[in-house]
Formats: sequence, C-alpha cells, structure tokens
Amino acid sequence: MNVLYLDCFSGISGDMALGALIDAGANQEALFNGLKSLSLPESYRLLIKEEKRQGWRGLKVTVQIENSASPFRSLKDIRLLITSSHLPPKVQQTAMAIFARLAAAEGKVHGISPEEVHFHEVGAVDALIEIVGTAIVLAEFKIQKIYCSPLPLFSGTTHCQHGIIPLPAPATAELIKGVPTRATGITGELVTPTGASIATTLAAEFGPMPALNITHIGYGLGSQDFPQPNFLRVFIGQEENNKTLKGEDILVLETNIDDMPPEILPAVVSKLLAAGAQDVFLTPLIMKKGRPGYQLTVLCYPQVKEKIMTLILKETSTLGVRMRPEKRQVLPREIKTILTPYGPVEVKIACLANGEVKLKPEFDSCYECALKNNRPIREVYLAAQNIAQETLTKKNKNS
Repeated sequence: MNVLYLDCFSGISGDMALGALIDAGANQEALFNGLKSLSLPESYRLLIKEEKRQGWRGLKVTVQIENSASPFRSLKDIRLLITSSHLPPKVQQTAMAIFARLAAAEGKVHGISPEEVHFHEVGAVDALIEIVGTAIVLAEFKIQKIYCSPLPLFSGTTHCQHGIIPLPAPATAELIKGVPTRATGITGELVTPTGASIATTLAAEFGPMPALNITHIGYGLGSQDFPQPNFLRVFIGQEENNKTLKGEDILVLETNIDDMPPEILPAVVSKLLAAGAQDVFLTPLIMKKGRPGYQLTVLCYPQVKEKIMTLILKETSTLGVRMRPEKRQVLPREIKTILTPYGPVEVKIACLANGEVKLKPEFDSCYECALKNNRPIREVYLAAQNIAQETLTKKNKNS
C-alpha cells in the first residue's frame, strides 16, 4: 500500500503541500498538463524554485498572476471548472472534496451555506492551483492512504478581505476542530485554511508516522520566517497491506475498590459488558493498610465513555475513575453459527495475515448446549471447534 505521511513540523499550507510533493519526485509534466486542462481565464505562472530556510533546502512554489485580479468564485464555479477539465475522475473527486470542506468551514463562520460562499480566498487562482495540483500529484504517486502529524497551534493576527482577524483564522479553527493538535507558542500563521482543508480532508489518521519502507521524501517551504525552519516534510513509502489488522482508539477506565462486598463485582462486570464495554476484568490488589481489594478495568470506545463512567460510579463504592486513551490493533472477526450434534453453537472467527484462521467457540453458547444435553462443556466446545474448522477448510478448497 502506497502511503503518504504529512509531517507538519511548521504547519501546512497549499503551496507547502504542493512544493513538498513536487520535491518528493512528482511528475512535473503530468502536473502542468493537468493544470492546463482547467482552462482558467486568468493568465498565471507556476514558479518552482529551490530555496533555503535557516539552512534547510526545499522547494518554494509560487503562483504568479500575470493579468487582472482573480474573480470572486463560488463553490459552483469551482465545481464547473474542475468537472469541465480533462482531469481523471479520481483527481476531480479529491480536489472537489477539499474545496467542499473548505467552503463548508467558510460558510459556517460566515453564517451562510457552502454554496453561497463568494469570496476571494476560495476562488483565487493560487488556491485552485495548489489544491488541484496536490490532487494531481497524489494520483501520480498512487497514494492509497494518508497519515498526518498533529497540527501545530499558533497565535497572532492576519489581514484578509474582512480586515484584521485572529489566528488561527476562523475557517482554519473550524477545520481543525476535533483534530489532534500541539502547542508551539509561535506567533504567525502556521496552518492556513487551504492547508487545513487539505490535511483534514485527506488524512485518515493523525498521529506519529507509521512503520514505512520509505521511498521518497520532500520538503515544501513556506513564505514566512519563524523561530524554526518553515517547511512541510512529506514521506512516501509502502506500508504492509495487512487487511487482517485494524487500528482503533480505545479508552481504559480503572478504579480500585476495597470497601464493598466482592460478590457484587461479577454483577457489575455483567452490567458493564451489557452497557457496551469491550472488555472488563478484575485484578486482586493489596490496598493501603493491608486491606485486600480489586482493580476494576474497563475497555470501551470513546462514544460510550459517559455511560460506562456513570455505571461504575453508580454500581460500585468508588468515588473516582482513572481514564487514559490507548490505541490497539485488532483482528476483524465475525460470529458464525455452527450446527453441532448438541445444537447450534456460535463461533468467533478471525484470520491472520498468512491466511491462518483462529476459531473460538463462544462459551455461553457451549454452556447452554451442554446443559440441554447434560454433557461436559469441554465436549461441546471441542465438537464446535472441529466442525467449524472442517467447514472452513471445505469452503476454502471449493473457492
């Protein structure tokens, strides 16, 4: 899988994104040919120049307008320009997704719909060239997934069509809402609305760079000078296309309990699982003053956090709960019902990267069948496991 990582060390803007991708080895002929098909009425030049920022080299991209000022374009105008071009459908879709997100953010802060947005920032030629150009080179690299580092926060003011506004610009603030960020203490615009739209539209995940076999690295230089070198760095490489593993965010909730009857805890565990917890377990502890106790640990998804937290506080004697976010890799699994001599048994099935299958009969299902047939649970469990394995083997041979 071809992967792009956006290392937003000093932020991201449209010209920095395009410059970094060109520096990484993008096909410039394909880029210029694709941009020509936009048939823009304005005359412009795309200047690509190697420069340095505090001793570090990179490419500086500048869109130079050679005639009158750009018209004020709406999202409809931009959509017509892009869809009327000869750009591949994938490039058109990528560019329009970025513009649609940008227009939605601008519309939100101005109190109008995205289709009503008419302003220079969206319709300018430089925004068109930077966004469409980025979409073109991403397609040339055959990028299948994009990761991005946390975006840097900054402060100060900037001038726009509406006068002086605070930084981050209102549209940028709207775009990065819900996205991981990091503090910098820098005064100046590190992330522009165009850059924020590119990053938040395209990135599937925000965080550290994944393990890659890196093949290309590029540096796109910004226009301003900051206490640190002003560049966007991109890494392109191959990530193992392991469809068997899925990364996900999980919350770990924990509390220590030593002042309630322990026989109540199994019922609490059952209620937590029924409320949406992914896993619940108890760990014996020796608490202060030598008292025996238990650590209650709950794994859950963020969306059920409040429900799980409330249940812990209501059902146990604890007065507080510790919480921490974690990431985990899990095997996608499915539950299938296998017909056994003892009745139907549910079996959990997951596949490893090498094609090996993991089977696990569900205990409750085996227990129910064992009770009905007055047979040992282990006997029902092994029968379900063997039948499930035979069924899968037969299915694989036929396919």
